[in-house]
Amino acid sequence: MANTASFEPPAFNPKARDPRLAHWLKDYPPELFSERLYQSVELMERYSIDLAIELLDRLKVIDQLGDWRSASELCQLLSFQPRFSSALGWLLERLIETGCIEMRTDHDTHTYRRRHPPWRPELARLRAIGLDIDRANAPTLDLLDQPAALRKSYCGCLIRERFCRA
Repeated sequence: MANTASFEPPAFNPKARDPRLAHWLKDYPPELFSERLYQSVELMERYSIDLAIELLDRLKVIDQLGDWRSASELCQLLSFQPRFSSALGWLLERLIETGCIEMRTDHDTHTYRRRHPPWRPELARLRAIGLDIDRANAPTLDLLDQPAALRKSYCGCLIRERFCRA
């Protein structure tokens, strides 16, 4: 990570399912909503957060959050295509629950600011945990990785051509 030392990532230790969930799912076959599925969903949530941290760091977005900035302002500042603004906003919102960035809303515009550096993503470790939970998680993990991999190969779709030397 480009800026100051990152915080240690929290351990991936999903809590037990909320017992109220059984009541809500009582009309469904129990094999549809197994403990393994629950753990897989929790893992994908965490994996997506770590992936967002990695991608935002690689795009140098986190470095620009010393002041309040909207996704559109960040796109302009970093020479990203304006159409990337909604995806950038989604990535930034993934980090709010980590506490490393905060969001405020002025009229209809969300702005973001870094509170502290994010933790170091642990994608390889989380992938291994996901595969230990269920080998069938591999395609979902691959699907989550695909947009970040495309950034490496085809950055022209995100960054104006004159700034990208892929």
